[in-house]
This record gives sequence, structure tokens and C-alpha cells, in this order.
Amino acid sequence: MQGKTEKLMIPGPVGSLEAVLTIPHNATQKLWVMCHPHPLQQGTMDNKVVTTLTRTFENLGFITLRFNYRGVGQSNGAYAQGLGEIEDTLAVVAYLRQRFPQATTLMMGGFSFGGFIAYQSAIQLHPAALVLVAPAIYQFTTSSNIDSRHEPNCPTLVIFGDQDDIISAESIQAWLKTRKNSYTAQEISGASHFFHGKLLELRALVQNFVNELIV
Repeated sequence: MQGKTEKLMIPGPVGSLEAVLTIPHNATQKLWVMCHPHPLQQGTMDNKVVTTLTRTFENLGFITLRFNYRGVGQSNGAYAQGLGEIEDTLAVVAYLRQRFPQATTLMMGGFSFGGFIAYQSAIQLHPAALVLVAPAIYQFTTSSNIDSRHEPNCPTLVIFGDQDDIISAESIQAWLKTRKNSYTAQEISGASHFFHGKLLELRALVQNFVNELIV
């Protein structure tokens, strides 16, 4: 039994945002929101890493939502240098919290550019936990007007591959050293940026992280 899946158009700051909401058959009062890779590099909510992590949380009983930023798919608007995409994320979380007011837990995640978006959004949204996969945080905080001094105050899992030729393991490790909070860092041996052939290992790391938090 797979539960219920809805295709939505959620009101956003510059128009509607295309989204997919899934309520699993074993749904708990926990929410998961996933942010996708860079829209100018074919990033969408249908990316394999995005859907893999989303299904992982559905299997754990979370109500899940993945969505397209402005200008992607059927979402209105155009790419907005990260700042607009953060606003989009705040809007979809506001929708979820309004629709499921009894929800006790929000967890968030992001892949690549989506890791940057989820991380910055989490500073304002205060999720219970954050999952960042090959996050492009250092690249965007150093090339935008976003203040990089603040960080989320929640358990955070950072997963990256040692063969990533887009966001190197070294750059992520260097960024982690600049953080005040303690993050759980997991390097996957042989993994490229898109984790080809490593999605099962990625899923297992996320499951273990979440299970340790909710036991």
C-alpha cells in the first residue's frame, strides 16, 4: 500500500509553485521537505537523489513534499540567484504547516544547490533535523550577498562523495571546519556528484541518522 500522492500548485512569492505531496499509509505527524539542485543546470524535483531521499522519509512514515523552485517545471517566475528560491522554500513549508497543524516534527533536506537552499531556509524555519547531500553551501555563500555567519541549530547530516568532481569532498570538509555547531559528516567511497550506483548506501545513511533521532 503506497498511500496518497497529490500534485499541487502552492501559492508562492511570485506565483504558484509546482509540488508533489505524499501521505504514506503509515503516516505520522512528521513532515519532510526536499530542495532540488540548481535550476539552470537541469535541477528539478524529479532528480534521482531528491526522489530517493523523499521515498526514504515516506518509508519512515513522514508526510513528504518536494517542489520546483520558481521558473522550473510548471512553477511561475524565474531563477532568482538563491534568495528567491529560499523564499519559495519558506512558502511551501508555511503551506505544509498550515495544512497539517498537528504535525510535531519538520525535517528538511537538499541536494547540491538544494543543500544551500535548505541550509539557509533552516536558519529561519528551525527544523528538527537537516540532511544535506553534496551541498553547494560554500560556493553560494561566497558568491552572493547571503550572510554566511549564521547556521541552523539542529542535528545536521552532511553526506558527500570522495569522487565528486562538481563539489569536492575537500571543499565540504573545509566548509565544515568553519561551522560552530557539530555536524555528522559521512563520506561515501567511490561516489560521484550524482551518487550513481550509490543510492542504496545514501538511503541507508539517512535512515540510520533519522532512526537515531526519533527512537
